[in-house]
Amino acid sequence: MLRLLLVVALFFTACTDKHMILKDVKPVSKELSIDIISKITIPVREHGYRNFKTKVIKTNNELNSFISDVKKQSNWNKKENFLQSLLLKEIDFNRYNLLLYRITESSGSTVLAVDVPRGNEQNIIIHIGRDKPNTGTADMAYYTLAYKIKKNVNTITFDNDIKKDTIRLKHF
Repeated sequence: MLRLLLVVALFFTACTDKHMILKDVKPVSKELSIDIISKITIPVREHGYRNFKTKVIKTNNELNSFISDVKKQSNWNKKENFLQSLLLKEIDFNRYNLLLYRITESSGSTVLAVDVPRGNEQNIIIHIGRDKPNTGTADMAYYTLAYKIKKNVNTITFDNDIKKDTIRLKHF
C-alpha cells in the first residue's frame, strides 16, 4: 500500500505544472562583468583607513589630490602598498569612477567575506558576510574595498545582513 501511495505521489508531482511549483522562487541576480565593475586589490585591513570615509573619485585630479593627502598622513601600516595598488590599475576616468568603500568594525577579530558584485548595469549589490566570534578584541578594525565602476552605474549597495548601505554614485 505504501508503494502505491509513493507511485501516485510521484505521478502527480511529475504531472504538476512546473509554474505552480516554482512560484515562490526569486530570480537570482547575475554576476556582473569586469567591464561594469572590477575589484582593485588593496590591503583589505589597514589602520590608516580611519583617515578617510567612503569616497567616490571621479577624475584624475581627485585621485591625485587624494594620494597627496594620504602621503601626508601618519599611522599607516602599509601606506606605500596601498598607494601603489591604487596606481597600478590605470583608470580611464572618462568611463569609470573609483569607489573606496570604508568599513569600521568594533573588533579586530571580526572576519569579513566579500561576495562578487551582482545586479545589473545600473544597480549593483555586494554581500558582505561577517563572522564575529563570541569573544572579540578591543581594537577597532578599519577595512576598505576598492572598485573601478562604470560611470553609468546609479547605485551600489553593500549588504552585511545587519544593514544595507546604498551609495548613489551619480549624486555622491
